Amino acid sequence: MIQMFVSILIVALSLYVTLLVHEWAHYLVAKKLGIPTKSLNLGLGPILLSHKGKMLINVRLMPIGGYLEIPDMTFFTSTGLSRRKRCFIALAGPMGNLVLCLYLAVTLSFVGIPVYSSSLTVGYVSANYPDLNIRPGDEVVLVEGEKPKNWNYILGQAFGTSKTNITMVVQRGKQLITNEVPIILPNLVTPRLPLSPAQKLVCKPAPMVNQRILTVDGNACFNGDTFGAAMRSNRLVAVVYLEDHHQQTAGWKVNEPLMYSLWEYDPPVIYANPLMILGGTAWQLCKSLGEIIVPKTNLHLQNMSGPLTTMLYLHRFFDEDIRLGLFLLLALNLNLVLFNLLPIYPMDGSHVMLAMLEKSRYVKLFKTLMYFVTWAILFLLLWMIGLDVVKFSVL
Repeated sequence: MIQMFVSILIVALSLYVTLLVHEWAHYLVAKKLGIPTKSLNLGLGPILLSHKGKMLINVRLMPIGGYLEIPDMTFFTSTGLSRRKRCFIALAGPMGNLVLCLYLAVTLSFVGIPVYSSSLTVGYVSANYPDLNIRPGDEVVLVEGEKPKNWNYILGQAFGTSKTNITMVVQRGKQLITNEVPIILPNLVTPRLPLSPAQKLVCKPAPMVNQRILTVDGNACFNGDTFGAAMRSNRLVAVVYLEDHHQQTAGWKVNEPLMYSLWEYDPPVIYANPLMILGGTAWQLCKSLGEIIVPKTNLHLQNMSGPLTTMLYLHRFFDEDIRLGLFLLLALNLNLVLFNLLPIYPMDGSHVMLAMLEKSRYVKLFKTLMYFVTWAILFLLLWMIGLDVVKFSVL
């Protein structure tokens, strides 16, 4: 319970820090140019905290947006600011997030990025779903009609869909079995040892000297969740292991000290150049943009996930490994950089585009178009939040 509370707190703080970096960059440039600001707002909805110093700072309930209130810099009405100043202020926010991305990339280059399993062999199935026809040792062959490349692909399918279940086909011997698997997949089905998501279970040299576990409860496909379930249910597990090349059988009473004496979290990690981390993540985000218009992808309108799903997965990543959470936070900040540069109101790029069109005959048409686009974006946001609410109410 304490760990869950801490990870939720980390998620909230990381999102508010992301918003603060963005809006504070706007504020610093505006202050440097001598332009007065009225208030800085982090998030949307009712105000949770408020601080009034040289400028009013409001922390709002939902950390999914923010804005810096500059009376002299408005979009739909005339402004006295020069085009150059407006461009500098507008571009400062995305550049602030880009600096944060670089900081996170440098940090991850030192601590490493945990990698998800490449295994598609199931190692554990939650007992909370007895009707699910999946067993440890089954091989996942199809997810939503597509052949998965690794466990990360399966998690992506669960993350991207607006449905409460994904269709998964597993192979057991020569038999193909189709299941509708709830999207809370990471807590339901996990790959076999030692390739559990975001972790590799490694046998310690002591006290298990020269010992290697072969099967748990008669199955060679197992992982840390297998022992965790046994510990929670307070039952013995039948373990077959090798000790000095001799096969032994024992009934183990799994408790927390035994768990930690047998296994330690040692995630397989990759260490990469910060620019490679940034470039690779940006390339994946750009590729994803093209999927919005493709009906069968996770990013199509009917499958979009909203801010609640994003916060859920950020929580799960931080809960599994703080480095995974930092990597997802890096991706979210890059996402902010790319989308805020779009010439669409209320994105920062719209102010740059307006400044460029200011003395042309198209400026009035652009403002009118952006008025309707604003309402379209609002309805899209409500649509995604609605999908999130339906998804979580069913689960």
